[in-house]
Amino acid sequence: LRMRWRVWLTSVSIAVPRQGRLLLERPYERFPYVPAAPGKRDERCSEVFQIQVQGLVKRLGSTGIQRVVIGVSGGLDSTHALLVCAQAMDVLGYPRRDIFAYTMPGFATSRRTLEQARRLMQVIGCEAHELDIRPSSLQMLKDIGHPYSRGEKVHDVTFENVQAGDRTSHLFRLANLHGALVIG
Repeated sequence: LRMRWRVWLTSVSIAVPRQGRLLLERPYERFPYVPAAPGKRDERCSEVFQIQVQGLVKRLGSTGIQRVVIGVSGGLDSTHALLVCAQAMDVLGYPRRDIFAYTMPGFATSRRTLEQARRLMQVIGCEAHELDIRPSSLQMLKDIGHPYSRGEKVHDVTFENVQAGDRTSHLFRLANLHGALVIG
């Protein structure tokens, strides 16, 4: 006889064998909050996008700010955020030139993602800028005595976070300079 016992977690029954792997009593969707049917999924994604657009529209309207600053890496997250900005500007009737978009290449920025960022900003019709953060990041790495600043190939969490922090710092100063809201 194999002994089994049950664990109840938020009303989901899970059978646990005495030895071996965990056996689930019912199937679970891989993405439970994303509809599997393409039509429903498109509808849900559109709704989420519009919620984000309206959130930005409301924020800009309540602050009286008409410009935004955003970092564009060429990846999915910043692409989505830039599309939300463009749609919000369209809804408000503001020119897309009031979006100050910056791509900020660092030590590991690939040619492919940099080119994607450039093309995206051009297609959106925003104020597109490129700001190389390598000199300022290297200065910080020197200031804190990181091994990379001495030529050692150390790519640890400090190395990565110096670049992320540098990008964030630049975006906030740029927002101050342009009287804009930072979008992240």
